[in-house]
Amino acid sequence: MLITAQGVDFTVDGDGVARHEGRVVFVPGLVPDDTAEIEIIADKKNYLLGKIKKIIEP
Repeated sequence: MLITAQGVDFTVDGDGVARHEGRVVFVPGLVPDDTAEIEIIADKKNYLLGKIKKIIEP
């Protein structure tokens, strides 16, 4: 599944945090305020894991 989301924060490990439909998405390499096309690679009970496919707006 591909989504478009904007980075909102960092985790303590340095991964980017975004939100999609009320759920948290952890995305390594995503920076707050960047908008990216993100591929969801894991759908956990309380969060999603994704990876950047394309930066839309840095």
